[in-house]
Amino acid sequence: MKRACAAVLALVAVLVVGLPAQAQLPPTPQVPQVPLPEPVPSTVIQVIDTAVPIVGQTAIALRPAVIPVGFALRAPCAGLGAAGFVLALGSSVVVTPFPTGVLIGPALILCSGAFEPGPADPVLQQLDDATGDMVEEQTDPVLEQLSGAADPAKPQLDEGCGVIKIFAEAPRQAPPPVHRIDAIGVLCE
Repeated sequence: MKRACAAVLALVAVLVVGLPAQAQLPPTPQVPQVPLPEPVPSTVIQVIDTAVPIVGQTAIALRPAVIPVGFALRAPCAGLGAAGFVLALGSSVVVTPFPTGVLIGPALILCSGAFEPGPADPVLQQLDDATGDMVEEQTDPVLEQLSGAADPAKPQLDEGCGVIKIFAEAPRQAPPPVHRIDAIGVLCE
């Protein structure tokens, strides 16, 4: 019963708030369609049909090899995940001749192994326990000064901060104690 009431309330909220808000949005610009010569789409599809299973199976097979060095790959993999999200959003506006998941999917399969607990994680956690507070004490004043220096530019950055914050998780995935440094917070709060 509670779920049904919550669903009805959510529907009412969408209708009451969402529709008037959507009416205030500017129309989405139309991207001109550029027709591709006929052999291009069929060749792309044939390459995708041939390569994707092989690359995907290779990524699955190599995933366990990533686990021991995963701590070093977590930040780049988080950035890749954010880039995949942005690509997925962009491909809904700009038509591409191939799905974006084909490009980024195998790398994300490998990256999934980077987030598994590895042999270096306990050592890095001990290092973070021993030096993490000191790292924060040393870097926070510097970051606060940089943030203060960036204050005049922050109103212009507000629009871009939404996109920047998509990538904010990547530095937080750095190995301890480096993950404590919030460089994104200097520009976007």
